[in-house]
Amino acid sequence: MKNIERFTLLFLPIFLALILFLSWTMLSAQAEPNALEISISKNPATQVILSGETAYFTVTVTNTGSVKLANIVVTDTLAPECNFSMDSMSPGSGSSIFCSLANPPATFTNTVVVTAEDFDSPENKISNSAESVVIILDKKLFLPSVIK
Repeated sequence: MKNIERFTLLFLPIFLALILFLSWTMLSAQAEPNALEISISKNPATQVILSGETAYFTVTVTNTGSVKLANIVVTDTLAPECNFSMDSMSPGSGSSIFCSLANPPATFTNTVVVTAEDFDSPENKISNSAESVVIILDKKLFLPSVIK
């Protein structure tokens, strides 16, 4: 009986400390309640097109927080066809749009921005952004010359 008592006295505090540590770790890894978070992506992140061609994009917005969002607005100043808005978005849900920009004049880095607010507390706002690079190659470099 003494061996069991010694074992219990020695390892019980270590066992309890381990349980408390693991519980704290698991709780701290969970999303905070009432977290206001939103993600946005614009794909492809980089694309190469010939001059005169059209650049195509997919813009995806996701409510990565734990509260419902309202007045979600996506703005893309260089590719206005990618602009869109939504009245609300539940936690974990998302929306995508396929859009394009015809005949961009030169290589550019494009930034798309999303803004939103807490559905229940509109004074709490959030924003995020994503970039996409479009590289324009001159067609003259790729079209064969006609020999006269």
